[in-house]
Amino acid sequence: MLKKFIENNKNLILIIIIAFIISRFFAFSIVFGKSMYPTFDHGDYVFVNRISYKIDEPKRGDIIVFKSHLPGERYLIKRIIGIPGDTVEIKDNKVFLNGKELNEAYIKEKMYFNDMKVTVEPDKYFVMGDNRNNSLDSRYAEVGQVEKSRILGKVEFKLFKLPIKK
Repeated sequence: MLKKFIENNKNLILIIIIAFIISRFFAFSIVFGKSMYPTFDHGDYVFVNRISYKIDEPKRGDIIVFKSHLPGERYLIKRIIGIPGDTVEIKDNKVFLNGKELNEAYIKEKMYFNDMKVTVEPDKYFVMGDNRNNSLDSRYAEVGQVEKSRILGKVEFKLFKLPIKK
């Protein structure tokens, strides 16, 4: 009886197995807001690699999706600026990493923010949006440094844009 069920439902079983594998190792996310503009825009549908950080550590420059501490357990998309042990400093509206100014070609406009200096804690990451003047990120207590355990995965690429109203 089981053999006949399997024989009659091979395609369905294969689809279920593939769906399980995809859901365990990959995710898809929609970008809401302009905090990552111009790299990603409101309505962009992105592919998230969930296994990359089970194999390797997050790196500076990676764009990640993570579960925030904000009400409603919202997920955010940001770029990793500092890894554990790094010193991130904002001085004269410029970002410095371990004493050296970052060359950030992905930034569209000059950032305006108060001076600050922070050392990234063990197992945490300092993240910022590419649209620095319109991003709730590690500069603010509401987000803070992101624990590795809260990272869903690494954004690999944009799949397409959805027509979502703001």
